Amino acid sequence: MTPALRLLIASPVPAPNLWAVKTVRLRFEVLHAFGLDERVFVYSRSPVDPYTNLATDTFETVANPWHMANVPGSAPATGSPFLRHNFIELDLVPALAPVAEEKILERLQRLLDAETQLMTLQPQTELWLVGNAVPGVTTGSAPGGASLSYPGSLSESFSSE
Repeated sequence: MTPALRLLIASPVPAPNLWAVKTVRLRFEVLHAFGLDERVFVYSRSPVDPYTNLATDTFETVANPWHMANVPGSAPATGSPFLRHNFIELDLVPALAPVAEEKILERLQRLLDAETQLMTLQPQTELWLVGNAVPGVTTGSAPGGASLSYPGSLSESFSSE
């Protein structure tokens, strides 16, 4: 199934603030996701404030496939401040609201395109890698019959014996 998101984008509305600066609040919410988790917005959680006993989640970015696989959706993993939510609310100056909306939609489309590509990946080449080569021992041969050995140093030497 091709991944898809059903979004609710609230029209920018005046946002209250303490500094008497004219701002608008832009809100995106994923109502339903098909083929992927609906929590596509990455946040970082601040340490708990000792006076209020509350932590603050700050929007960081729209998720990419790595975030979708490695960043938990409900609460940060041990040792990491990152988590994902299904919504964002941004308070912006009015001139930036259309630009922000365009960029967020563009990044959401990139996520959907990348998830689609991941679903359609097919193996092309099988390759074996061997580690821990022993110095002075021939570990294989190169094209043309040349042998590859490691004579006690990190440099490689080729001989055409």
